[in-house]
Amino acid sequence: MCDGFVASRWPTTITSRLAALAESTNTPFVLQLPGGSLSQAFMAHQAAVFKMASLPAVTVSNIWSDDVTVESLPVVGGSIEITDRPGLGVTLDREKLRRFARAERPQYGRFLVRVRYAGGPTLWFRHDPDAPGASLSLSRQTAGADFPGPVPGYGNPVVTDFWDEEGSADFEAVWRRTERGPVWSQQESK
Repeated sequence: MCDGFVASRWPTTITSRLAALAESTNTPFVLQLPGGSLSQAFMAHQAAVFKMASLPAVTVSNIWSDDVTVESLPVVGGSIEITDRPGLGVTLDREKLRRFARAERPQYGRFLVRVRYAGGPTLWFRHDPDAPGASLSLSRQTAGADFPGPVPGYGNPVVTDFWDEEGSADFEAVWRRTERGPVWSQQESK
């Protein structure tokens, strides 16, 4: 039984299919599209046309110190007013966009993604933030992998973090083990 679901960062065609399924089953869903004002404007337009969709309580669009749009869309009374004119209702600041495109990318050292199941195994795998598709959720990147452990959920807490203790004996040992793919320990996580 499903009381609702979250549609997060899917291509528009898939989100449209999910919206149609939600409407046909009278199932509400929350749209989630992290990003700045441009993402927020797009998501608000989707929510306006998808009958069963709503926006998340926190859209994270206002946490950025700078953005690529001239204006933002204010949230008033829990709603965002969308434009009735062509476009998304925000103006792209093309100079900022060029400046951000030229900005130096951060350099990361080696790190591992560590997934710790409460009372279960710990999993480790490498993640290259510069690889194509790296901005997708980690669960999508590891889809199809045969990991041990129960399915994550509210009744089965899972903590995922980045482990970046380069030089430590433990980190270096696990780093070597992950050369060919994800590894795990059946020992209970702490």
